[in-house]
Amino acid sequence: MTTVSEELMAEGTEVLASHNAEDIHRLGDRILSVEPDNWYGLYIRGVADALEIAFADAVTNWSKCLANMDEDADATPLLGDMVSSMAFCLTHMKGGEVKDFSSLGQLISDINQKLPESDEEVIVNPILDEIAAFVRDHDAENPFTAYYAAKALAMTSFRAYVELRFFVGFFMKVKDIGGILKAKCDQRVGNAIDTDAIFVDEVIRVMEEAIADTPAETMEAIEEYWLEHNIDTYLGHLAQAYQMSLAMATAGKFVSKMAKKVMNAEIPLFIKNYLAAKI
Repeated sequence: MTTVSEELMAEGTEVLASHNAEDIHRLGDRILSVEPDNWYGLYIRGVADALEIAFADAVTNWSKCLANMDEDADATPLLGDMVSSMAFCLTHMKGGEVKDFSSLGQLISDINQKLPESDEEVIVNPILDEIAAFVRDHDAENPFTAYYAAKALAMTSFRAYVELRFFVGFFMKVKDIGGILKAKCDQRVGNAIDTDAIFVDEVIRVMEEAIADTPAETMEAIEEYWLEHNIDTYLGHLAQAYQMSLAMATAGKFVSKMAKKVMNAEIPLFIKNYLAAKI
């Protein structure tokens, strides 16, 4: 495995503090030109990619970075710049293109493997917090795309976590981000966010009801079950509802009406299958 010197870490810290994507990329390229698998160089390059709104490249380089770290390495010192640069990336995406956010789930899972065990150490929350802070104080490049990116982050986190209580918090933050954006954007975009919020509200509702109606020890056993089993059993239904929510917000009236029916059928199936864990 790569050994990263204290001098290189100090240089990286200084360059990262500049928030200058060009300088950060230059440092990452310099490191990787000598040692292509250097985990710190891959981390640096990933930050630069995120600041340049190259989402897929950022995720790829950070995934390689984590894979090349020692098994017992602690990624906590990397979180600050990963969080801030990813939040910047998600709030500066242009509209008009469909982004594939599916790789985020695996990245979040990989990060968690390199963190101390703690319920508080979830990277999704700080990214959503920074997105909310940014859109509160600045104009997003494209308000609906920023909202959709926040929702996609919450959705892909299902690949990393199985605890419903986490997701309630994530989706509540997505709802807050939608409210901030709606207050600042034109009516057309506001209406699209409002329509999409039907999905967010319903997912929050069914999860909160499941938590309230299920004894804590039973819920813990369900979570333990899904840690060891294929989550697609329930996640497929939520993914279908998620796609329908996007159609509701962006498609014509007839398609939106049909999509809403499908969405309303899939969300209860998601929670029914989640709670049907064989414990």
